Amino acid sequence: MAHKGGSAHGPENALETIQKALTFAPDVIEVDVRKSRDGILYCHHGSEPWGTVAATFFGLLTFRRIQKLVGHRDTLEAVMNAIPKDVLVYLDLKDFWIHADDLRPLIEGRKGVWIAPFSSVKRLRQLRAGLGENYAYAFNRLAIFPRHVARRLAGQADMIVCGIWSWNMETLSAIEKDGTACFLEEWFVSRDRYLSLLPLSRWRGLFFSVYDLREATQLRMLDKNIRQDSDGRFAE
Repeated sequence: MAHKGGSAHGPENALETIQKALTFAPDVIEVDVRKSRDGILYCHHGSEPWGTVAATFFGLLTFRRIQKLVGHRDTLEAVMNAIPKDVLVYLDLKDFWIHADDLRPLIEGRKGVWIAPFSSVKRLRQLRAGLGENYAYAFNRLAIFPRHVARRLAGQADMIVCGIWSWNMETLSAIEKDGTACFLEEWFVSRDRYLSLLPLSRWRGLFFSVYDLREATQLRMLDKNIRQDSDGRFAE
């Protein structure tokens, strides 16, 4: 998954960056989505930590004013049009005031779209009820107690994000037995440690987010080796 559109290859979430990332054939393009006061969905994350904090207030401004503050930002419509239909799209919804009606005209009829609101259980339920079952849904906040969150999201979330402290066979088995995938948040985890933990999950973590897509070619080869060495449990 190309995180922030593959931000090692250009400005984060930018159309030009995504186009460069696509030359490496990623399975998924992840973009951060925000909504301006005049209803424009655009792609922007913001530098960490203060740029991200500041961006939470951009919903009070028009899209034109936002671009005067932080420079050119591409609309979600332009980004969706640039990503081929056979590439999955993971929409990290940063603003809680993004509604199903905002997203529907931009994703309708397209398969392979993940809806991932960075907000509450209630918000995820509302988006799923509004958009329907043609998309996949992720609880995109780090779950401190993932088994509790999974129970609240039964039938609503297709994936939840877990921290390293929750990445054990007992917890993952309890969650994944019902078909909910667990995604290991890669914060504070080395790549080698991350890859060594993935076989604990039925879905093997589902995604490994990278910024530099050159690294992804190495990971893909390692992934093939893991599959060849397994007893078949994870080959599906």
